[in-house]
Amino acid sequence: MNRRVVSIAVALATFALPASALAASGSGTVLSVDRSHHIVQVVDAGHIVHAYRYRVLANVKDGIRIRFRVTGKTITTVKTLGKAAAVSFYATVVRSGARAVVMRLPDGEQLTIGGPQLAHAQVRAARASTVARARANTVAHAVTKTTARAAQTASNVAGLQPGETVLVTEWTAANGSVTIVIELTGSAGGGGAGGSTVSEQQASGVVTDVETDTFQVTTGDGSVLNLDMAADTLANLNLSYCDQVTVSYHEDSGVLIADSVDDTGASTTGVCAGDGSSAASEDAVGTITSVSGSSVTIDQGLGQGALTFTVDDPSITDGFSVGDVVDVTYTEDADGTLDAGDVEYVENDATGVVTSVGAGSLTITDDSTGDPDTFTADPGAGMFDGVQIGDEVDVSYHVAAGGDVVDNVDDSGSGS
Repeated sequence: MNRRVVSIAVALATFALPASALAASGSGTVLSVDRSHHIVQVVDAGHIVHAYRYRVLANVKDGIRIRFRVTGKTITTVKTLGKAAAVSFYATVVRSGARAVVMRLPDGEQLTIGGPQLAHAQVRAARASTVARARANTVAHAVTKTTARAAQTASNVAGLQPGETVLVTEWTAANGSVTIVIELTGSAGGGGAGGSTVSEQQASGVVTDVETDTFQVTTGDGSVLNLDMAADTLANLNLSYCDQVTVSYHEDSGVLIADSVDDTGASTTGVCAGDGSSAASEDAVGTITSVSGSSVTIDQGLGQGALTFTVDDPSITDGFSVGDVVDVTYTEDADGTLDAGDVEYVENDATGVVTSVGAGSLTITDDSTGDPDTFTADPGAGMFDGVQIGDEVDVSYHVAAGGDVVDNVDDSGSGS
């Protein structure tokens, strides 16, 4: 069985996290991870950049597609969905010149494209803007580093005007090279990344989450839109899980605002296939106290009590043991039975300086606590190859019955 790993943000040990504490969920592509400040930028399906705080976010890097849950503006759980070939996002031009272009993102952060990136950037005019089209020339897709290419591209980028809204697309090739396209949207000082709105948009899909003043729509292609609406207006809609809806919305300062919702009733396809009695999936975290091919029981800890889940597919619990700390994704049937649809290890993160290392074990002095932390791995996996005493490392691990098992080591080199 290929056991996937889920990251969950908790202070220290992740033995309990009530599902009710998870306020909303979403998906997108990671634009950047600032590990020193614990900030991650995620681009949603509407090409809007959002900044979230996190405590633990191991194995998540730029360009990775993720599905996550948030409480306020803090990510609490995340699942990686693979590498995205491209990511597109709105930005507002702050200034541009021959050497660099500076843009403001919807989350307030600035993005600078310069140096080698500038030599490979392309500027395209929006189809709707004849003025912009006449002013901007399309640079060929090839990324040959020539003086002529750099001069042409610098000229194009320098023509961008402050206040213009642009759509920036980054493509990453298999060899790691990046192609950047900057597309003019034909607006200035208003919509897009830094202004008040992007033009009115429409989407159809099914409701997959409803909160007090937000709701979530999953479209036919799997994209997830998290939409805001006045609490009283949303309450009057009486939206329910799996309602089929068409939503008109706009973006304001990086937030998707729902303007109108046409609810056509319950859907019975896709994620809503079945008898309609199932609620949205929830998560519970705890230590396995009993496990078989037909059920799993976890102790949530901290007085939360035990939960027992039925398992329809034995592969869901294959390989897990008593003592493993896991995240169970489940639905509650009409009769109150908890049906587990997925079981995954809960991932933790620790940073520190290596004090001991061998083929199957690693010990660090934890940066947060100052205490020694020891981790294990399969000696034949080469997990600790190249790691030396004195190196500063970031260790991603899960808690199993036998101790803390390493999933990934990010070695930054000598900590001195």
